[in-house]
Amino acid sequence: MNKKIRSLVLFFLLVLSGSSYAFSMESYCADDLAFEATVSDENVYVTNGNNYMVFVPKNSDLKNETPVYENGIVFYPGGLVEFISYAPLMHKLAEQGTVCILLKVHKDLAILNLRAAKYLKPVQNSYDVKHWYLAGHSLGGTGASIYYHHHMDWYEGIIFLGSYSSADFSKTDKRFLLVRESNDKILRMNQYDKALKKLPANRTEVVIDGGNHGGFGCYGHQNGDGNYELATELTQIEKTVEIIQDFFHN
Repeated sequence: MNKKIRSLVLFFLLVLSGSSYAFSMESYCADDLAFEATVSDENVYVTNGNNYMVFVPKNSDLKNETPVYENGIVFYPGGLVEFISYAPLMHKLAEQGTVCILLKVHKDLAILNLRAAKYLKPVQNSYDVKHWYLAGHSLGGTGASIYYHHHMDWYEGIIFLGSYSSADFSKTDKRFLLVRESNDKILRMNQYDKALKKLPANRTEVVIDGGNHGGFGCYGHQNGDGNYELATELTQIEKTVEIIQDFFHN
């Protein structure tokens, strides 16, 4: 890793996660709930590639016809978080009809893999999806915004989970959803508030009461984060799915 890239990585980690998290450089591992969500069931097909995992809704009403899906998501995982941690979120979105491609990024750092989505374009094209969105958690969302800035014609917009944009989209007519949590102690709100100016006025912003930064995935408590006060480990994920579905339909 050259000095310029190393400095960029450390900058983003420091901004989003605090110095102790940045310099540990150890990834958070997915828990049992995450691995359970990587298995196909009666509602969702799960397939694996070298650098991705795809969650596809099953449709028992279709036999020989190629299914058409309204929405699809390409998801960048959070910094230093095992990508499988987001399988429950992807699985539950697929249950609601959304095709989801979960990226596996090098060293669990999306900032080192900004163009990861580009190489999965053939995978996207294998599904008949009307509207594709980029999405990402924490550092993954910031990395996705950098990539999106150069490929805006490929996607309808971005979904930020406990994250914000690094690029300026204030003069675009694209769609942007920001979901954050009332107990998030990782997200730097001063940077978040500044970044809001980089998005158009018609952006959608939702706060989950009682959620925390790590609650979008299943990887345990993140150092420095606030308390998780929701009913179960999956509650924040379920609320996030509802918010995303509402965003799609509005």
